[in-house]
Amino acid sequence: MTKATKNKDVAGKTPVETAPQDEKRRPLKSYRQGDVSASVWARDYAVRGETRRFYSITFERSYRDAAGKYRYTRSFSPDDLGSLMSLCQQAGDHIASFQYPEPEDRNA
Repeated sequence: MTKATKNKDVAGKTPVETAPQDEKRRPLKSYRQGDVSASVWARDYAVRGETRRFYSITFERSYRDAAGKYRYTRSFSPDDLGSLMSLCQQAGDHIASFQYPEPEDRNA
C-alpha cells in the first residue's frame, strides 16, 4: 500500500487523500470528437467533516507540429466550437448521472 498525504487547498478545503502520482493522473471518463477531447475528473474533499466529491472537466485539442510530432493545446479555433459544445454536453451528462442517478426499473 502506498502512503497518502493530505494537502490544504487554497479555498480552505482539505483533500481527503492525495493518490499516488500514477493514480491521480487518470480521468474518470474521456470523450473525443475529431481532434478535440474532454476529460472528466473527480476530487474528494473533507468539507465540515464530511467527504464530498467535486467534478471538473478539461478540454484539449491535438495537432501535429512542423516536425510531424503530436502536440496538445487548450486553445481552439472557431471550427472546433461544434465539437466543444457536443463534448460539454456529454461530460455534463456523465457528471449528472452521478448526481441524479436513473431510477431503477421496478418492473424488471
